Amino acid sequence: MTSLARIDLRRNARHGMTAYGADEAGRRYAHLIACGFDEAEADTVFEAIDLPDSAAISLRISDLRALGFADPVKMITSSPPILGYAIDNIRGKISDLRALGFADPVKMITSSPTILGYAPARVRLVGGIVIAAAGAPPSAMMNLLSKRREIIERVAAARPTTWGEIRAIMKMGQAA
Repeated sequence: MTSLARIDLRRNARHGMTAYGADEAGRRYAHLIACGFDEAEADTVFEAIDLPDSAAISLRISDLRALGFADPVKMITSSPPILGYAIDNIRGKISDLRALGFADPVKMITSSPTILGYAPARVRLVGGIVIAAAGAPPSAMMNLLSKRREIIERVAAARPTTWGEIRAIMKMGQAA
């Protein structure tokens, strides 16, 4: 038996407003298990979002694999909203990152799937800053993406050439 019985639907208000009942919720949860999620992963996804129907779950996993993501289950568990993102938007982010000069955008997104949740303009702005910065570590993209918009704009306006300069600007912005 799956662990669906252990999940308290009251813990997530969104589940109280779903367009489907408990039987359908059970089918969608069981489909996560059938797609390769273990019970803990399925619980994480189930509790985070309203699950799309089984066909949409299968399609998203298939689409992610076709784009080169080796473990869509891990990505979705890490960032459940991925199940609701349009595949064209995901493809667009990969294309934007590649156009900016990132050698392996799929690897970058795999290590930080929440990149997919940011607006394309923000990803392009931050990606442009990071790719131009000497000494930027692999975590630089997510580090800067997660900052407030005013900090990102301050960094962009300063036109830093090194990661050290970016860090200094970010530090000043956090102190303000």
